[in-house]
Amino acid sequence: MDEVVRTPANENPWYVLMTLHGEQEIGALNSERHRDNREAWNTILQRGSGPMSDKARESGITLPPSGDWHKEHRSIEALWLAEYQSRNAGVEWPTEFSYETWPCDLSRLHFVRPVHLHGFFLPKGAIFDGSNFSEGLMANTAFFGGRLSLIDATLKDDLKCEVAHFEDGVNLTKAVLSKDASFSEATVIGDFITDQLEVAGGLKCKMMTIDGTINAVEMTVERDTSFEDASCSGAASFRDSTFKRKAGFEKAKFGGDLDFDGTIVDGRLSFHEATIDGRASFKGRSGFQKERETAHFGTKALFSAAHFKGRVDFYLRRFGPPEANAPRATVLTFANAMFEQPVSFEAAIFPDLMPVLSNTTLPASTRVTARDTHWPLIHIGWRQGRIAHEQNAEIAKESAAALRHAMNRQSLPEEEHFFFAREMHHAARIGGQLQRLPYRLFGWISGYGGSIERPAFGLLWLFIAPLGVYFASLGPAGGAAFGKAAGLSFASIFKFLGFQRTYFGAVGIQEMHWIVQLLTATQTVLAFILLFFLGLGLRTRFRLR
Repeated sequence: MDEVVRTPANENPWYVLMTLHGEQEIGALNSERHRDNREAWNTILQRGSGPMSDKARESGITLPPSGDWHKEHRSIEALWLAEYQSRNAGVEWPTEFSYETWPCDLSRLHFVRPVHLHGFFLPKGAIFDGSNFSEGLMANTAFFGGRLSLIDATLKDDLKCEVAHFEDGVNLTKAVLSKDASFSEATVIGDFITDQLEVAGGLKCKMMTIDGTINAVEMTVERDTSFEDASCSGAASFRDSTFKRKAGFEKAKFGGDLDFDGTIVDGRLSFHEATIDGRASFKGRSGFQKERETAHFGTKALFSAAHFKGRVDFYLRRFGPPEANAPRATVLTFANAMFEQPVSFEAAIFPDLMPVLSNTTLPASTRVTARDTHWPLIHIGWRQGRIAHEQNAEIAKESAAALRHAMNRQSLPEEEHFFFAREMHHAARIGGQLQRLPYRLFGWISGYGGSIERPAFGLLWLFIAPLGVYFASLGPAGGAAFGKAAGLSFASIFKFLGFQRTYFGAVGIQEMHWIVQLLTATQTVLAFILLFFLGLGLRTRFRLR
């Protein structure tokens, strides 16, 4: 690729007018010099601006009274020409240049000094495509009647456009910013485009108003990002972007669809009290990067009190850091969130926490993947898995119960039991030891009603364990005595079938040693419990009603 050739900024007539009374020094703003530069610029650019100047005044830009601009423009034009020739010895003024018809083109320039456009009136916008800024670009409260374009631009210091007004959008495609970018309280009419933007600092768009769309595909922000209280009337796409730290969308309003497919957030993500009118997609992988690993949200993800008016999709999304040795997720909440249309968590992964679903409105068509690999593992008896003991047991139990109810409404018994088991597991973490014991026994004996193997092995053990005692009490050694012992054990287990009375009789049992009588009674009681749980497991496994 050929290297971009950049022209010194002072060879551009627009920049000379922009700094007519002198360039700014590095590190400090000369307020008087900036005021003089702004007044000269605004006086010249007001000519021919028509209704755009009225809009600028409404937004707070200081312009000469309508009709009075001509009183000073000739002297300013003369000074402009003299200053241009002073900075560019031997270079003629470009004869084809006309500030009334030419766009404000500052592309492919090299700016050595910081560029200050605070309060400037740019009726046709400004183009900085491919330019290199050794310092920053400050345009707080500026009015852009056309588009601000910084495609492929490079800034070594901040980009500040706070409380600025843009009549035809902003384009930062492939720009590289070494520090922060701020559009807080700015107004953009048109599209806000930051595709493949790289920001080494933070991105601040708090209370920003966008009457158009957001296109932030494959954007990378190294530090905190904030769209708090921002509003976007159209669709917003952050597809395949990466936020290395916090990404805040608290109270943001999206009037169209929201695309978060493949987006990675390493730190805290918050959509607290956000409103999305259209469809919202948070898939873990976008259709454009199928080879990329499943995208994740980091240690904290907050969707509390968010309002989703359209369909919501979290397919393949991972709610927690991907690395095994990374800090685990500590916050995952949908508390008080409202889903008006179907929501899908199909193939979504919750490695560390159950999502908080307190007072969450889940539609009847909620979809989830009920597999151990997709949820915090629980231990049932001797099976040990990763358990998020840091999560409050009451909250986790309530969340599991909410998902169980959602599965029940859809008549999905396997998924319902999956969350029922988790509900029971967290119930076994609440209260004192005696209060926990029944839940723990329920898990150990029957896997919370889902196991066939455990009660079956329990019955087998119950049959074998007393054989030695029965064999010793039933007479001399031999096959007949062993057969009687096995028969007595089997008859005691299935006493309700009448085998014990038929083959041993009430008198026969009463004549046996009291230890044998106690053992047979114990067998009968335990067998009844195990048979009950075996039936429960069969019912759950084969979806019997």
